[in-house]
Amino acid sequence: MVISGSAISLVSSVQTLAFGNVAQGVPVNETFTLTNNGASAATVNTTFPTNFGFASTTGNCVNGTSVSAGGTCQMTVAYSPTSGTALGALQAGTTITIENGSTASTDVPLAVTANTVMPAALSLYGFGDVTGQIELGAVPLSTPTGVLTLWFQNTGGIAATGLAATFSSASSSAYAIPTENPGTCLTSGAVLNPGATCSVNVQTTPTGNTVGDIAATLTLAATAVAGQSVALHATAISPSSSIYITALTGSGSSLFTYTEPTAPAGDTEYFTLHNNSSTTFNISSTSVLLDSTYGTPKVSSDFVVNRAPTTVPAGQACGATLGAGQTCTFSVTFTPAWDATNGTARLYRFAAVEVVSGATVDALGLIGRVQMPATVALSATSTSEVTVTGTTANFGQIVSGQTAPSLVFTLTNVGDVATASAPTLTVAGAPWAYVPATGNTCTGALAAQGTCTITVASQFTAVGALSSGSAQGMLGSVASGGAFTLEATGGAVLPAQLSVPSPSSTSFGTLAVGATPAQITLNVTNVNGAASSPSTLQATGTLGVTLSDATDFKVDQSSTCLATATTYVSLGTSSNSSESCTIIVDFSPASAGALSTTVTVTASPGGSQGPITLTGTGSTSLTVSPTTTTTSQQVFGITYGGSGASTTGLLRATLSGTNASAFAITDDSCFGMELTGSSTTCSVTVTFTGTSSTTTAQTATLTVTDGSATNTVSATLSVGG
Repeated sequence: MVISGSAISLVSSVQTLAFGNVAQGVPVNETFTLTNNGASAATVNTTFPTNFGFASTTGNCVNGTSVSAGGTCQMTVAYSPTSGTALGALQAGTTITIENGSTASTDVPLAVTANTVMPAALSLYGFGDVTGQIELGAVPLSTPTGVLTLWFQNTGGIAATGLAATFSSASSSAYAIPTENPGTCLTSGAVLNPGATCSVNVQTTPTGNTVGDIAATLTLAATAVAGQSVALHATAISPSSSIYITALTGSGSSLFTYTEPTAPAGDTEYFTLHNNSSTTFNISSTSVLLDSTYGTPKVSSDFVVNRAPTTVPAGQACGATLGAGQTCTFSVTFTPAWDATNGTARLYRFAAVEVVSGATVDALGLIGRVQMPATVALSATSTSEVTVTGTTANFGQIVSGQTAPSLVFTLTNVGDVATASAPTLTVAGAPWAYVPATGNTCTGALAAQGTCTITVASQFTAVGALSSGSAQGMLGSVASGGAFTLEATGGAVLPAQLSVPSPSSTSFGTLAVGATPAQITLNVTNVNGAASSPSTLQATGTLGVTLSDATDFKVDQSSTCLATATTYVSLGTSSNSSESCTIIVDFSPASAGALSTTVTVTASPGGSQGPITLTGTGSTSLTVSPTTTTTSQQVFGITYGGSGASTTGLLRATLSGTNASAFAITDDSCFGMELTGSSTTCSVTVTFTGTSSTTTAQTATLTVTDGSATNTVSATLSVGG
């Protein structure tokens, strides 16, 4: 029986069913086809590994199912790890066994691989300092706040799908997600992969005439994933308040961005102070605290207030006082202290500017976002020809001077701002070299969270091997984006080249049909004129051997070029300990006469060698001695040349010819006898019974046969004349 399916792979001649990442409590099904390639019906009998959560579910291939010769059935296997299942890969050797329950046939093992991971889970990302609600500050009625971007991360082991955001609480109607830019979490078909982040944009606009608290809770959830909630707060104020603050753009809160280390001067935003009272407002009074900070937590060192900036985008700079009905402009600069070890946990900083007028306090929330600088990460995906593990790409054997299989490298900008230029790949360390191929999409600046690909074909310029830890490697760099390294391993090798010299003798000589086979040995070598050891040679493809006459000549099973009874080896470096092997050709004639065969050996790579012509002669198995006689009485000895336990049929002697009546068989120990390789002789006595005075020779022919052409011999009789 054989098995096949989209999730089935062949690993070292063992079929493997790969489930991939499977979350605890979330079963995964894989369906494959079972084919009965035998000559009679087979009964399916499946044994599953215990304590791993495997079971057969649907399909028409359950235990006891009879599959006709050449027929197929479908089997679906589910892997359902529970919450108590250990995380990580299944232990090596986990196998599903499928056997033919009708006979004692060989089992069909199906190795199983799966990686148990945590289910998808959402968490608020970049707000590590937030212990309560996120403060958007004061905002005049009917005035929208700035857009706050909330970031969420999937901390589980599988992707989260079906992402959706909702608001709750009495004031939720004042909050909204901008339809023109809802954030990456809420785009159509959004998928949040393990470890990845996405964004949700929120904004509030106080409605009606009610001033005071505006609170709501935003919850982001996904299909079969618990939601992550975020508490939001703003304060609605009346535009007619005596003293209040707005951002210069008219929004009720101000959002800052700061990219380390590309913005050493920080991000400066401007604010308008409104005096709607009928008297002059004393800005220098200690009751006016434009540079006071509050919130959760207080991070006054990150925000610096300048009451009287020398340059303002509009209006007049604030001075010591502000006249009745007038406005002035002050600035706030956001320059956070970057904590590289805790940067992702504290992407956001909070503060506020507030103004105190008697018992009235008006505040405007400040939200500063620390952006990750443009940083390009390099990754590559394994192909059938190149393996990638961690930061190592193994290109394997590469023929010197020839372009090897290509590998697609993916460059990802994991920062929050675009790179200043297109990412590039460079190379360090001879004899390694690379050749950019088609598919280079890294032709311009790489946007934040953006990706591009560069397809690279490896090439070695000299014979030798690269090893892990060597200087050779794929190196990348990008302006304002850092550098990265992916080490390359493999080795440059000389081309595979088969050599099969003709043996010293190409003739098997004469051999009786049925005798022990004669043998000639051919030596097959993977050679190259400049090679000094197998490690410098390219491995050949699997050898192929053809014989033009495969009836009288056969490849002996003791040939070292044979991997199994029907398949051959490859000759090279890592897969075999030797560069050479032998092909032993057996000569076992099935008929008499001159016979020959041509031997051709092929491999790709490696080319072909031959044909080499081998000859031999087959002889009949029975012999008679003597073959002629002129005496009146002759004893003829019959000998069988077969080997071992081979045997003739029942022997019979007859006389024929012109004067057969003048002769008689007077003694015949061969009659009805079977000669074997261990009992090889019998005799027939022929006596002349005619008149000896005749002047013409009397002739006849003695024939001894078992009825087959192979075992038929004759002798000539001639008396008188």
